[in-house]
Amino acid sequence: MLKTALKPQWIGFLILAIVVSTVFVFLSRWQFEQSVSTAPPPLSQTETPVELTEHFEPGEPLMGAQADQIVTFTGTVDAASTVVIENRLRDGETGYWLVALADVDDAPGSYGIPVVWGWSAEPPAADSEAELRELFTEAIGVDASSTTVEVTGRLLPPEGPVAGALDRSVTPMTNAAVATSELVNIWNQPLYAAYIAASSFAPIGADGSAGEALEADGTAGIEQVLVAPQPQEQEVVWLNIFYAIEWIIFAGMALYLWWRFMRDDHLKDRREELLDEEWERQWRSRELERRRAEARAAKATAEKAYHQFHGETAPNQEDR
Repeated sequence: MLKTALKPQWIGFLILAIVVSTVFVFLSRWQFEQSVSTAPPPLSQTETPVELTEHFEPGEPLMGAQADQIVTFTGTVDAASTVVIENRLRDGETGYWLVALADVDDAPGSYGIPVVWGWSAEPPAADSEAELRELFTEAIGVDASSTTVEVTGRLLPPEGPVAGALDRSVTPMTNAAVATSELVNIWNQPLYAAYIAASSFAPIGADGSAGEALEADGTAGIEQVLVAPQPQEQEVVWLNIFYAIEWIIFAGMALYLWWRFMRDDHLKDRREELLDEEWERQWRSRELERRRAEARAAKATAEKAYHQFHGETAPNQEDR
């Protein structure tokens, strides 16, 4: 079989099979790598507050490694711009999020960011911008529309818009998702591609230092928004593992096909060799018989000529 394997065509086929198998092995490795979802950043990182302007740039998409981070920023919150987001859970109870536009100090291009400042079991009873500002002041304890505050909360990716869910006919407007693509048109201001679920608001004093952190405590029916960090477990995607095993099988099949085709060629050569040997054996037998017959005939002819030359009668074959 080694002689067959060293034929040029089978050496070339082996090289091709090795190249194809190598590609399949790398594809299998990639599928195995994709089979385990990327673990979120550790809690020691996400639960340590960082400056929003240092953590995330406006005008850029929010990456997975940046999301879920506790961030802080200083600015003002325009409670009059509040939009109500429906179907939001808190401790198993369905209610509403109150989302307002916040101006971020030191943000380039006057970018703002949506801030979820409270949760309510019922739609807020505020029919004007003035009543919304009063509701925020009563619930939080500070007039953030005119007072600079330090906002602390969890940075979250924007949600996708829901067709037909935005209702502009009521005050405040209602929607089904915190979709920055819709809020940017409602507020007519450029926004970060993210929003913040605020946990506290600390008023900034005249000396520039932050005061006591304030939060919604149930006053006026507004509760603090609670968003837990992402679970830390890694999720195994079994479909990717199945694909990875398939690529390993394909790699083995490429090498098996080379061996099978080379083996078939070897068996064909071997059959031809056996046929040649059998033909040679039969040819030798027939040739030997032919030559023996020729020798007997030549001998009989010679004996007849001898007897005729000496005038003798050739003996019958039976006498012999």
